[in-house]
Amino acid sequence: MSNPSDDEEVAVLGAILTRGECYQEAANIIEESDLYREEHRLIWRAMTALANDGVNIDPVSVVGVLREKRCLDRAGGSPGIATLMDSPFDTVNVTHYAKGIEKASKGRVLKQIGRRLMDGAVSPDKRMDVAQGSLSDLNQRSSHNKNVSIESVTAGITTSIINGDRLKGGIMLGFSELDSSLGGLKPAEYMILGAQPSVGKSAFALQVAYNMAGCGCKVFFFTPEMTQFQLGLRLLSMESRVPYSRITNEDIVLTKEERKKINEAQSTIEDLPGMITINDTSTQTTASIRLNARGAWMDKTRGLDLIIVDYLQLLCPNDDDKTAVTIVSKRLKAIGKDLGVPVFACSQLRRPYGQEPRRPDKFRLKGSGQLESDADQVLLMWYPHLSDTSKVEVFIDKNRNGPLGQTTLHFDKDTTSFSNRGW
Repeated sequence: MSNPSDDEEVAVLGAILTRGECYQEAANIIEESDLYREEHRLIWRAMTALANDGVNIDPVSVVGVLREKRCLDRAGGSPGIATLMDSPFDTVNVTHYAKGIEKASKGRVLKQIGRRLMDGAVSPDKRMDVAQGSLSDLNQRSSHNKNVSIESVTAGITTSIINGDRLKGGIMLGFSELDSSLGGLKPAEYMILGAQPSVGKSAFALQVAYNMAGCGCKVFFFTPEMTQFQLGLRLLSMESRVPYSRITNEDIVLTKEERKKINEAQSTIEDLPGMITINDTSTQTTASIRLNARGAWMDKTRGLDLIIVDYLQLLCPNDDDKTAVTIVSKRLKAIGKDLGVPVFACSQLRRPYGQEPRRPDKFRLKGSGQLESDADQVLLMWYPHLSDTSKVEVFIDKNRNGPLGQTTLHFDKDTTSFSNRGW
């Protein structure tokens, strides 16, 4: 295979051998795997070892490392390294050369992805997942070295503060005590809501979506857990205050007043056109979530302010597979970071040992300890008194940028709705 970046590789290595300071300029853009030729990768590896040890990079030190690692001949020997310095290059253009190498490397990776998808090694129903996952990994790797000076970061923050932008805060969940501690969900933040089955994760997530939509935020609700019809029924019950069981039980004849309330609820929901988009595909994956979320994010008429996933273990073939749960969590976090929108993901909790109910903690998030590590905030829900399911305690068990705390919410099981205490 020909290497379109061969001249750039020679130029970068030659420039670094001539002026060792050029290494960091290039390392901000490329890494060893971006180089096509094996001898060039070996030389780069030696340069990286020297840089990590704080040793000045020059031809003698590079040859010394290669000789010590017994790979000098594979790297072209001393004459080959000397030849690199004889090639035409300008140390001022190192960044330009490195970007050429990066572009060629991405091209090779994309071709490899294409071949993998077409050679039959991947089943047709998995191709989209593999493609999206591979492209996500490529995007993450290509952005790993976006170095910026701290003063440029603080300058932007200072401008926002002076302009009063900081008062806007994040997107509020709609529960006063929680919002006071959390300060809202900020762009690219990853929040996990953990609870055992039947405590109200889905109801809480839908309530959050509805609260945020009412404040002008556009929400994409991904739910392999429930159908869009079930969510629609819940939302009508939530808004109308007509019990869910009365709406869904065909043997019950609704009163005239109840039908009026449901009709008024529908009118209220219609006043929020396109604010909540639902995807209830049962077989969805992080790849399909990324694809749909990115489509909404790029569509100026739709837009995207928040991604909700109910719940993340359902995106894994086996929700007890720690590796799969870890990958799902990391990819959800990456989606939010890449699009600059917060991700709110529900998670199951492992059941406690023994029969006595006890307050949950973030280490019981089901499937992987990576969930607690990935999350910027972890909320945990439970019934402190099983005899009174109208009171649900919500703990802020992790808050990367703020205080921990707890609050008690009122849960109306009849309408599957949450409200602030004292409602």
